[in-house]
Amino acid sequence: MIRDEWKSIRHSKILWISVSVMILIPFLYSVFFLTSVWDPYGETKHLPVAVVNNDKPVNYQGKRFAVGEQMVTNIKKNKQLGWHFVSAEKAKQGMQNRKYYMVVTIPSNFSKHATTVTSKHPQKMKLHYSTNASLNYIGKVISDTGATQLNANVRSEVTKAYALAMFKQVKTAGKGYQKAADGATKLKDGGVELQDGLTTYTTGVHTLKNGTTELNTKVQQLPAGIAKLANGGSALKAGLDTMNGSTGELASGVTKLQNGSGQVTNGLGQLNGKTGTLASGVSQLTSGSSQVTSGLNTLNGKTGALSNGVVKLADGSTALKVGIVEYTNGVYTLSTGIRTLNSKTGELSSGVTKLTNGSTALASGLSEYTAGVSKTNDGAKLVSSGAQDASNGAKGINAGVTELKKNTEKLPGSVKQLSDGSSDVNSNVAKLKDGSAEITAGLNQIVADSTNPQTVADIQKLQAGMAQMETALTAVDKLMASAQNGTSAEKVAALMTTVQKDVGTLTATTSTNDLTSQINAKIEGMKDSAKLTDDQVKMLEAGLAGVGQSNEGTAKAQAATELKTAMAQIQTVMKSNSTATTDSQTSLLASFKDLEAGVNELITKVNKVAVGAAKLDTGSNNVTEGLTKLQAGTTQLNAGLSAMNAQVPAMTRGISTLSGYTSQLEAGTGTLSSGAAQVAAGTTQLNSKSGDLNSGAGQLQSGLTTLNGQVPVLTSGIKQLNTGAQQLTANSSQLTSGANQLASGTAQLNSQVPQLVSAIGLLANGSNQVTGGLTTMNGQVPQLVSGVQQLLSGSSQVTGGLTTLNGKVPALVTGVQKLDDGAGQLNTGLQTLKGSTGQLTSGVKQLADGATQLDNNSAKLLAGNKKIKNGNNTLAKSLQSGADTINGTPLKTSNANMFAAPSKLTHSNYSYVPNYGHALAPYVLSLALYVGAIVFNFAYPIRRIADDDGTATQWFFSKIAVGAPVAIGMAVIECIALLIVGLKPISMAGYFLTAIMIALASMFIVMFLSMLLDNPGRFLAMVLLMLQLGGSGGTFPMEITNHFFNVIHPFLPLTYSIQAFRQALTGGWGNGIFWSSIGVLAIFAILGLVLLWASMVFLKKKNLQVPAEAEIQMKAGK
Repeated sequence: MIRDEWKSIRHSKILWISVSVMILIPFLYSVFFLTSVWDPYGETKHLPVAVVNNDKPVNYQGKRFAVGEQMVTNIKKNKQLGWHFVSAEKAKQGMQNRKYYMVVTIPSNFSKHATTVTSKHPQKMKLHYSTNASLNYIGKVISDTGATQLNANVRSEVTKAYALAMFKQVKTAGKGYQKAADGATKLKDGGVELQDGLTTYTTGVHTLKNGTTELNTKVQQLPAGIAKLANGGSALKAGLDTMNGSTGELASGVTKLQNGSGQVTNGLGQLNGKTGTLASGVSQLTSGSSQVTSGLNTLNGKTGALSNGVVKLADGSTALKVGIVEYTNGVYTLSTGIRTLNSKTGELSSGVTKLTNGSTALASGLSEYTAGVSKTNDGAKLVSSGAQDASNGAKGINAGVTELKKNTEKLPGSVKQLSDGSSDVNSNVAKLKDGSAEITAGLNQIVADSTNPQTVADIQKLQAGMAQMETALTAVDKLMASAQNGTSAEKVAALMTTVQKDVGTLTATTSTNDLTSQINAKIEGMKDSAKLTDDQVKMLEAGLAGVGQSNEGTAKAQAATELKTAMAQIQTVMKSNSTATTDSQTSLLASFKDLEAGVNELITKVNKVAVGAAKLDTGSNNVTEGLTKLQAGTTQLNAGLSAMNAQVPAMTRGISTLSGYTSQLEAGTGTLSSGAAQVAAGTTQLNSKSGDLNSGAGQLQSGLTTLNGQVPVLTSGIKQLNTGAQQLTANSSQLTSGANQLASGTAQLNSQVPQLVSAIGLLANGSNQVTGGLTTMNGQVPQLVSGVQQLLSGSSQVTGGLTTLNGKVPALVTGVQKLDDGAGQLNTGLQTLKGSTGQLTSGVKQLADGATQLDNNSAKLLAGNKKIKNGNNTLAKSLQSGADTINGTPLKTSNANMFAAPSKLTHSNYSYVPNYGHALAPYVLSLALYVGAIVFNFAYPIRRIADDDGTATQWFFSKIAVGAPVAIGMAVIECIALLIVGLKPISMAGYFLTAIMIALASMFIVMFLSMLLDNPGRFLAMVLLMLQLGGSGGTFPMEITNHFFNVIHPFLPLTYSIQAFRQALTGGWGNGIFWSSIGVLAIFAILGLVLLWASMVFLKKKNLQVPAEAEIQMKAGK
């Protein structure tokens, strides 16, 4: 049967060709698939990635810092991806057009944020990248890896840059420590010099103490004499202050009077200049108002006739409208009868006579009607002409009233300004009067004060007191000269300067724990030069002990500062006292003599001022009387203007009302004129048609007469009659329309007449009121003009007198001010001298106490200097040690590289996979062989038996004799093809053995399913293929695969073929896994064979096999 099976294949060319091609399917599948992804990760340099650099360089530590540019430079050296450096717009467009798999964007603040690592709020450097995973997910994963590596490189570079910057700062700190160590050495040397200076200082302090004690005793006698001088100066200053204060008020009051009077005069001048315009305007207003009133009265007198005429016109037009209606009805009836006549020529003879009589009556009535229309037309024309004249008159009245209203609009404002100006003048005159009264009272007081006997006596006492003060100052001068010769003030001050300088130097240059030692050393150095005793040295050292210690630095520094302050105050007092005892006393005595001469001269000038003040008092009384009269005149003027101002609103309201009425009148007469014109047009139209009516009636009468005499021509006459009737009917509608228009226009005109008459009456009344008010105002204008002129004349006289008075005031004020200034200077000097005596005595006492305190603390000062010296020595050694340590630390680029990348990643291969093709080959090889088995069983007639008489076992072996060689052929051809492509297994035997085993196992399993179930079995083989795609672990590790596939993973043939292929190709699994996988594949193959044989036995028993004589079909194995 095996021979017969191959014989049937040989004799079927289609089957033979199909089997041959099917053997190549695994080869084609695996070769094409693997070669397409043979080494994708080695070709990532062709993966297009866009880079957009928006970074802006910044200045960092004085240098240009551009992380973005450095990053672009490094990327250009990187060949892992296909980098494209483009703008943001092109990158966006390329991503949209699927040109780039990733866009890396370096933001504009990339370098700026890189400099914030040591700031208070550091900002992270954000490197943004965008991917299009839909374009290709593997490309997205590769892009993510590249971006991560890029970010790591940026971190390394930035860390290196910061490390170098920190190394630079550390080096700078090392140099600073070296400078500090050198400075500490200088402090140590200076401590020795300070010890010598302090010895000299303590000696000076002792001498200072003795001198200040003697000075304090001598200075106690000075305050008594100076107090007497100060009291006399204060009395003099008080009197002159009172006088000087009064002169200021006097000058201010006179100036205000002069300014106010000038303003009043100017205002009155402007008011006087406008009185002529006011009088002319009021006169024009009165004249115009009279003309308007006259015209309105005339118009008002004719309103009755106008109203009656319009009523008659309305009644006539109504009657005319009714007659026209009757006429048109008759014309319509006539036309109907003529048409009937025309249709009934048989009855013509009997009706001709009646028609002739009717036409005669019609002609007579029409003659009367046309005569009435003609008269109505004449009346309408007269009404229209009158209405037009009334309209023109109303327009003229409205224009006149409008002009009158316009001319009076500014009148209230002008009169109000005139009234307000008069009120201001009256108010200012009152103020002038009050100011003049105050000046008069002040001048009276000055005269009274200057001639008062008490004042004369005070001046004599002042002269006597100043003589006594001069004697006292002479004695003080001698006393101060004696005090200066009796003390060594200048020597004491010089010594204090030296002490202050030494203490300042001490506190400025020493701040360590041995300040007290340095002070003590300085005191010891001054002992011999200043001739200090042992007790004095101990007292100084004890007083300055502990100054500058680190644990009490604040308290000791404050004590040293207070010491410096006290010595500075003492020195200041001594200098001021020394100056006061030399130059000030001599200057004070000379100044007082000058003051005494000035006071005598002042007394003389005060007497002269009293005489002038008496004269000013008389003139001021005269001015006050004139201002009283002026105020009375301005009061009367203000009352007149107020009365006129009260009448102006009523007049303007009347003119405004009149203007409204004239506008209504103009509108009403316009409506009247329009209606009258419509009436005239309608009657004219009626009158124009009357001739046609008369002509038609005549023709009708003539025709009927002819008809009555000439019956034979009846037909022609009836036609003419019908034509005339039709013309009458056509003209009736026009006649009716004209009559309606006439009636409507007259009715509208009649309805507007009462409003027109009422408006004209109101206009006439308002105009009469305006005219009366303007006449009254015009009569009072001359009185107003005269009053303004009188005010202007009086104000000019007052202004001239005040100007003369004001011109003489400055001389008086200047003299008094000079006297007061001299007295002020004298009093200030004396008070200063008096006030300084207490400060002087206090300062001398403080100086003595301070010198004593300094003398007592000299021992402490020397002890503190000793500590300073020791502390400086320790500080110098410690700082030098720190500088040596910092400067000896290696801070190079290699150290910075260590900071940036402290670790290095190393890699070793347990098993080596050259490329992605080798990694995917086990999966693709196994899958291709399984697919080949499925395709073979789709084409091969699996159920066809070569010999119907054969047994199931013979049938089984005949099918195995074909399937096994085909499977082995698929495996061998596929393996050889992939070796040609470039696959390099480490075990060639294992490579071929695995391929043959999975090919046989797949073939037998698919043959079993196809044999047992036919097409449903082939479908189950396809389902098994789908399960093995995800559950065999050919692409991703099973640990990260779905749980369902992990459950079925151990039961799938491809699971073990992939493991065996991996060991044979790249190793790493071990020979045990390899042989166990081969064993499992053998079990799958044997299981497939057993099940195939069992299914064929079942089919044979059921006689379900395809008989041998059946034609071989290449369709689902049939």
